[in-house]
Order: sequence, then structure tokens, then C-alpha cells
Amino acid sequence: SRAFFPSKDTTTTSSPSPVMRSRAFSPLKDSSTPDEPSKLSKRTKQRAKGRYIKILAISIAIVNVFFIMGGGGGGGGGDEAGEEGYKKEMQVKAVVNKDINPTLLWRGEAKTHYLLHKNNGDGNDDEETTTRKIQTVELVIAYCNKDLNWMFKDVLGEITADRATAVKMTILSKCGNENLIPDFGKDERVHEVKVISLPNVGGCDFPFAYFMNRYIESHSIEEALSSVILFIKDTPRIEENFHFPFHKDYRTVGEMIDIASSNGHFICGVRTNCDVSTFHTTNILYEYAIRRYQRKTERFDGFKAVRVDDFNLHAYNNLKDFHIRALNWTFPNQDVTNVCYGGTFGVAASRLITLSNQPRERKVFPLLEDLLTRKSSSNMTIEEHFVERTWGGLLSYPLTGEQTEMIRKIHNGKGRMESQGSIMGALKAPKKKITCPP
Repeated sequence: SRAFFPSKDTTTTSSPSPVMRSRAFSPLKDSSTPDEPSKLSKRTKQRAKGRYIKILAISIAIVNVFFIMGGGGGGGGGDEAGEEGYKKEMQVKAVVNKDINPTLLWRGEAKTHYLLHKNNGDGNDDEETTTRKIQTVELVIAYCNKDLNWMFKDVLGEITADRATAVKMTILSKCGNENLIPDFGKDERVHEVKVISLPNVGGCDFPFAYFMNRYIESHSIEEALSSVILFIKDTPRIEENFHFPFHKDYRTVGEMIDIASSNGHFICGVRTNCDVSTFHTTNILYEYAIRRYQRKTERFDGFKAVRVDDFNLHAYNNLKDFHIRALNWTFPNQDVTNVCYGGTFGVAASRLITLSNQPRERKVFPLLEDLLTRKSSSNMTIEEHFVERTWGGLLSYPLTGEQTEMIRKIHNGKGRMESQGSIMGALKAPKKKITCPP
């Protein structure tokens, strides 16, 4: 059964918006207990069994006739038929710009465009770009105990009127410190604030997965097409909190909004060094594994990383083993994969909705939420590390063959695969293959 921890949902809205009636965040599965079956006589059971067998035989005959007449399609099972329905209802087609900037593609910043293909059911399908004028920025904050006042300048201050007309904040509070959250509802840029209490599990990734599932449940593609969602941790985006090998700095919130809204899908909140790509060689990335881990803040307090039995409770061999066994899913591009570190990224809201209409990806989101509810004696699980390396490859549109060739041309087989500690398989360009800004 699905672990679910509803606790507190506090919603405020700023004038002149009407007071919003808070939507209850319900579990994703029904865990009701079935009624106890009544006792039946032996004769009654036999008669019921005989009728059931007759009905089953008739049903099988009808299904066989249906398939013989061609109504069943191409030999898939019932679940595949349902999945095909999802595919036909909503698809996304990549449109590769011939003049795309390879350097921006290398850094995960290229403004590629995609078409949303919608099946209207009347034979006249619609196609439209997934990049619309952004009306709403959704800020999703994984909060424990940091002072959030820094967000007024460094987050809200970046959301200017030309970037969005409305800001909605969802603060997912994990450590019981709701009384310390500033009153963001008084800021004229903020149209809505939700504070939701969650259990302290899964690092920042559990609240992010929690939000995604509820957003998918409650929003249509039409609503999502004009929205961007930013996922942010409560720690200030400053140099002392930046500790990622081969990375330069944080992207500003304004940059994240601009790129996610222009490319229609995903942007990482941290920027790589110019010569290091956000894309990793997939098979090397899949070798990632870790035995123990201690958060940086805990190391400053004198704690040491200690190997514990329940850190990797299910004995995953590596990231690929986790994807196959836990998610029944793998990265869609077997050559190169977008990876984002640091627990901060942006995604076009339409991307969540289109993924939820795909046969395999729509099952991944609830699985991620479930997997991240597990606790360990070290206050961290290996699932958190695997999910951090999953977001980019899941939420990005996979590169097309032509785009992959652009990345490989820069790497040229002569660059290096950067692997250091937590980073494995990042592509590094050889000298003179890429021009870095001063």
C-alpha cells in the first residue's frame, strides 16, 4: 500500500485574488478494506461456479471474434492497448532547429522547439508549440529549517513582470518549522501560498515527487502550457553552499525561467564549467553506486560517513539496477543523458502532463514518491542519490539522433569522460573544440 502522510495544508492568497478553497491532497491509491465475504452453501457455490464458467467461455469467444475482425490491433495485451490510447491522445514531436547553437546544446541551454500533438477524436488533430507566453511561475520549495528570507531578493526578485504575471508558492515543510516561514503572501508578486507538512524523508526529492504527482492529478495540458515550475531547496544559492565538481555556479532564477519556457522542457539550476557538458555517457552514468554518505552540513558538525545496513536496503548494484528493478524504466537515450545535480531545476509544466500521458513514464512518478518514503538509520537512503541522477533524464526530452551527433562532434572521441566521486561519465570537450566566455 502507498505510504501517505497528509498533515497540514495551509493556503493563503493575496488580494485581489479570491480566497482559494484548498484542495485536499489525497493518496494516490485507495486503501479501503473490502467487506467480509458472506458464507455460502456448497450447492450455491457449485451453481455459481457453473454460471461463471459459461460466462467466461462466452466472453472469450467474443474477444476472439473481435481480434479476427481486426479490432484488436497488433497483438498486444490489454495494458498495451490502454497504453496505445495514451500515445494517440497526446504526443510530443521534437523540431530540431537547423541553426541550433551546438555550444548551448552542450550546456543544456539550447532553445529547441517541440510540437504538442493532440488527438481530438474527430480526425482533425491539433498541433501547437509547447512554448507559450508564461503566465504563471510555480515555486516549489523543499523546506526544513533554513531562513527563507533570502528568497525575497534572489528568487522573487528575479520574477519580473515580463517573465510571469502570477507567482504561486508551495512550501513543503519537512521538519515542523512552519512557524518560521516568512509571510510571502504579503509580497505583491505572490498570488498564492501553500504550506504543506510532510514527513522528513527522501531529502529534497521526496517533496519534489510529491508535488509532481499532485500537479499531474489536478491540472490539464491547457493550464500547464503557460506555466513553469521551479524546484528549489531552502538553502541560499550562494558560493559556500556550492560544492559540485566540474560545475561553475548557480543559474539565476530568471535564467531558469527563460530557458525552461523557451525550450519547453527542462533546465538544471546549476551551471557546468564551459568545457564540461550537462550530458553524460549513459552506460558510464549507469555504473554509479555509493556505499555511504554524509550531508555536508553534518560533516561540518563533526559527523562522519558510516556504512549502515539499511542505507542500500534492497542491495541495488548501481543506478541501472535501480531503474530496472524499482522503476521498470531506463533512460530513453542509450548514448547520452542529461544529468542535473544540486536539487534545483526548472521544468515546463506541460512536460509533466505529457509525460503522464506516456505508457511507461506515467508509472514512474508515483513509484518515485513511494521509494523516497523509506527511512534509514543514517537519515539518508541510496534511493535519494539515484533519483537526483534521474530527474534530468526523465524530465528532459531525449536528444534526437541529430542532436546526439552535435554533442558527440564536440566531444570528438578525444575529450575525456569526467568521473570524480559523485559524478560519472560527464563529457568534457578537448581544447579548441568549444569557446568559453571570459
